[in-house]
Amino acid sequence: MMSIERTYATVQAADIVLFVIDLNQPITQEDLNVFRRVQGKIHIVVMNKVDLNNKITLPSEWGQAVAIKISALKGTNIDKLKAAIYENGIGHEDVLHQASIVPNLRQADCLKRAMHFSLNGLKEIKSGLALDFAAIELKDAVKEMDQILGLSYNEDVLDLIFSRFCIGK
Repeated sequence: MMSIERTYATVQAADIVLFVIDLNQPITQEDLNVFRRVQGKIHIVVMNKVDLNNKITLPSEWGQAVAIKISALKGTNIDKLKAAIYENGIGHEDVLHQASIVPNLRQADCLKRAMHFSLNGLKEIKSGLALDFAAIELKDAVKEMDQILGLSYNEDVLDLIFSRFCIGK
């Protein structure tokens, strides 16, 4: 029972939920209960084992959910699942505009630049350019994240901080 409560707590803390079901097993009452808990959260129903003979019918209340049939074993539709995660997670407007995620404007700007560099890196990989170009973009994205985490700093930020405080003489 403790694992179920931990599952519910994890669902509530998650930005996006992948609700995985086995297409060769009937939907259980527990599946229905967990699915009800993901309502109001960004979620994707991941139906695994599409490669096997399955005759499962999804409950009608799941009709509006984003659902992707996959085979984890054979890799079927994994690209579709990745695209759905991106579209409903990272690319989803609600996730990008939640004020509680980013505590200040400087960090929001760093995140925007990190996302810009990351997307550029992905485009360069997809276009078939040398991985060196993508690595440069991804390195710049990491630098932006390092600034958020306090692992590196920008001289302009230090100047701004020290201009606002009176340092003892």
